[in-house]
Amino acid sequence: MRIAVNTRFLIKNKLSGLGHFTLEVMKHMVTGHPEDTFIFIFDRPYDASFIFASNIEAVVIPPPARASLLFAVWFEISIPSVLRRVRADVFLSPDNFLSLRTSVPTVLVIHDLAYIHTGRDIPFLQRLYYGYFMPRYARRADHIATVSEATKADIIRQFGIADKKISVTGLGLNEGFRLEDGPAREDYFVHLGTIQPRKNVVRVLRAFEIFKRKTGRPTRLLFIGGRGWKDKEFYSVLSGLSCRNDVEMLGYRSNDEISYILNRASALLCVSYFEGFGMPIIEAQQCGCPVITSDISSMPEASGGAALLVDPYDTSAIARAMETIIADEILREELIRSGLENIRRFSWQKTSDSLYHLLQKVSGRQP
Repeated sequence: MRIAVNTRFLIKNKLSGLGHFTLEVMKHMVTGHPEDTFIFIFDRPYDASFIFASNIEAVVIPPPARASLLFAVWFEISIPSVLRRVRADVFLSPDNFLSLRTSVPTVLVIHDLAYIHTGRDIPFLQRLYYGYFMPRYARRADHIATVSEATKADIIRQFGIADKKISVTGLGLNEGFRLEDGPAREDYFVHLGTIQPRKNVVRVLRAFEIFKRKTGRPTRLLFIGGRGWKDKEFYSVLSGLSCRNDVEMLGYRSNDEISYILNRASALLCVSYFEGFGMPIIEAQQCGCPVITSDISSMPEASGGAALLVDPYDTSAIARAMETIIADEILREELIRSGLENIRRFSWQKTSDSLYHLLQKVSGRQP
């Protein structure tokens, strides 16, 4: 098969969650199927490290698709043209979007419908774009893959898509995350993700302030990840904290660096309002790091019962969970043990195999 893949999120040293998903899935699929040709479609010059096998052909087509109008141009004009030119048998789009103007059989990966649940946190033009195109993308796709049962149920409920058209292919653990042998535990919490309202980062700051005032501990709070959007309130609250010197903004870090930090952390804070899955949860569990996460959306599913669940809208509850996980060593050890059990469910090989099966199915080449 000639399999075209939307790889616009493969950006060197700036891999978001969608970028990691694309890279890990394609590493397994490309190396596992040397008989096929994979056409990686980029929206900007790419790093040579992403062309990791001889059966990959790289194509760059403008414009860089990072804004609503450019989304439409790239997906509705550039993509149909390049799919014809490269004679693609099937198209895999792993980042929620696809082209409505191509007849090439398409498998679409929808990670979440956050724009519906947290629409006020998304820039106005993007919200309009998502609202118009996402239901149409779901109907156009020959098959939809998603990462959790929670997101599958959401797609069915919001768009009226038939159950049989959606498969939960899951995800795996990104490279670089590993459990070290007995690192010294340090006194800090970690938040892993983009600074944006959906991640509930303002309440994380306020909960940390409550925790610090009550305990008097020298605990630090580390934020790993890039700046997102609508982050003015976050930085305003941060500047007014009495404990602001104990909050560190680390920006992007490699997986190896994040793994090192998680292995030594007191806990991960993943208390988003909404997640399609919640990848930081299992990354932390892989590193033996206890997890405090939200009791809503997909996060209980992702954590597999191996986390301290809190109401993300209750700042005091988040602070109490931080106190509990610091004070209760038995609970911490139980969360670490059960977290390591939970991650056995996840495998990029399984995800890649499931997606490849769907590509065969929609292209009519299923054995």
